[in-house]
Amino acid sequence: MEPQLSHPHRLIANRYQLLEPLGEGGSGITYKAKDGQTSEEVAIKILSLRQVEDWKQIDLFEREARILQQLDHPRIPKYIDYFIHDNKGDLYDKPQPDDTVSDLVDRGIEPDEFYIVQELVTGQTLSSLVEDGWKPTEEEVKQIAIQVLNILVYLQDLIPPVTHRDIKPQNLIRTERGEIFLVDFGGVRDRFRQTTVASSVVGTYGYMSPEQLRGGKTYLSTDLYGLGATSIYLLTGEHPVDLPVKKLKIDFHDRVTLSSDFRNWLDRLIEPNHQHRLPSARVALNILRGNTRLEAFSSSRFEKPTYSSLKLVKSPEKLIIRIPSASSRQRYDYSLELVGGILWYAILFSILGIVGGAFFGWFVIIFYLLLINRILSLRTINESRGKEVVGCLFIFAYVFLIVVPSLVSNNYGGLALTVLLSFSVFASESIVGKSLQPVVREFLTDTILEITPDLKLRVRQKLLFFSSHKDYSENLIEMIDRDFCRLLTPDERRWLRQQIDDYLTFSPATATEEISNPL
Repeated sequence: MEPQLSHPHRLIANRYQLLEPLGEGGSGITYKAKDGQTSEEVAIKILSLRQVEDWKQIDLFEREARILQQLDHPRIPKYIDYFIHDNKGDLYDKPQPDDTVSDLVDRGIEPDEFYIVQELVTGQTLSSLVEDGWKPTEEEVKQIAIQVLNILVYLQDLIPPVTHRDIKPQNLIRTERGEIFLVDFGGVRDRFRQTTVASSVVGTYGYMSPEQLRGGKTYLSTDLYGLGATSIYLLTGEHPVDLPVKKLKIDFHDRVTLSSDFRNWLDRLIEPNHQHRLPSARVALNILRGNTRLEAFSSSRFEKPTYSSLKLVKSPEKLIIRIPSASSRQRYDYSLELVGGILWYAILFSILGIVGGAFFGWFVIIFYLLLINRILSLRTINESRGKEVVGCLFIFAYVFLIVVPSLVSNNYGGLALTVLLSFSVFASESIVGKSLQPVVREFLTDTILEITPDLKLRVRQKLLFFSSHKDYSENLIEMIDRDFCRLLTPDERRWLRQQIDDYLTFSPATATEEISNPL
């Protein structure tokens, strides 16, 4: 016998009597029901396989049940139960916490319905209140925002942090006493289990942040966007999709008169770029309560440094970044890896000078003079670090052009040279790890990065006599900054990260800069 959702007073699991539907979402239909054991009214969400158009709906439902069991907050309806209906045996079963549909099928169970039971909150959603003519004041909206932020602070303080991903008026219930409850965790995600690109888009258009629309990674500020859009709806009575957009941002200023502090605070919540929003619910709450100044969290954009020779080409297909070799730029940032790399090659040249005799020794001297002259001619940001590099070069030149030949000439032979060389190799690699060659390559040759909207990266670098090509498909933003921007100045790195994030957040714009000679 297959369960029928249409039955007006259907009894589920010989315990829960359905009374009336409360709402329907992408992850199931929620009903008011009576618990036969406690005689209390509860909310029961039901997902039927007959409703499922995408198996991701089942994954989301299972994830919601798993997360709800871990939550304990007075403004989140309490979790009561989670179970399934086995069509094969016409009975109800309680899955294990980590069970998937595949696990159930492997055990001979044929699930056709999934159930989550929670505490029933009596009240009205914010959307129904507005539809009934409610027009809250600025102060009332502030108090609602404070209550929601308190819930979000709790979720973000969990380990791992939890993102709701569907903050909207329909998911916020206001009781007669003015208490706000957050419901429908069907889109919830814990941030430690995120993939680089999510396999499903969760949220409601108009209240979803741009990163959700892309199906990508969520951040602590993702739910703040939904709260900002919800607050604007309460103040204007218009859904965000019906409001004008200016520079990809909801423009609500001419729809409602607000204090400058609250208006500026809202503006920071609905920034399209997550890096320009307030960073977390705790920060947003402290600012709204007046404990922190908004100005302390600047959203100003970074300008490209005037000395920078970085070049970009943007197109719908890809973003191309050309990073000229550090040796050809006016400025670059010294690093321990670069110092170690230069010293490593200086060691090799010194050994060649010793082994090759007087003739090759002239090339070694020319190498040092050109290298030192190049470093001294740079307009570096930190001159003291440049002096340290030059000093190290002189020390190594002295050791390997004077000390080592002296050892050899005094009949200490190859043993002394081998020991000294081995020690030098061990010391340099211990200090800088395996990044000697890459950082020296960045110093000597150009790097081309090609990034596609689906977060794929191709790297092209010239070596001595040929070009190197390598493709990457992992989480890229931090990796690019870590592995290919080591010799950029801090200002260049901040500007480049901003450009990459803008490209991945917004629709690619027409190129404003062209690469004259890409590799």
